[in-house]
Amino acid sequence: MLNSALVHDMKVYYWRDANKEVDFILQSGKKIIAIEVKSGMAKEAQPGMTVFCEQYKTTLSLVVGGQNLSLEKFLLTPVDEWFK
Repeated sequence: MLNSALVHDMKVYYWRDANKEVDFILQSGKKIIAIEVKSGMAKEAQPGMTVFCEQYKTTLSLVVGGQNLSLEKFLLTPVDEWFK
């Protein structure tokens, strides 16, 4: 993901506010995507995702490993596709 983001001139961040966090933030121009990566039992978005999406105008939020997005599908999808 990081290499692909660099090729497409995207920025990659990690976000944390007190005990709330988002694993990856992708930014392309003014478009922002928040990404949580889950493993084990917790498959739903955590409070950090909710707080981040409320504070910033996100284009999309993804929970990788959740019910709708498998790790395999996430890794096989080119990073620029999430911005379309």
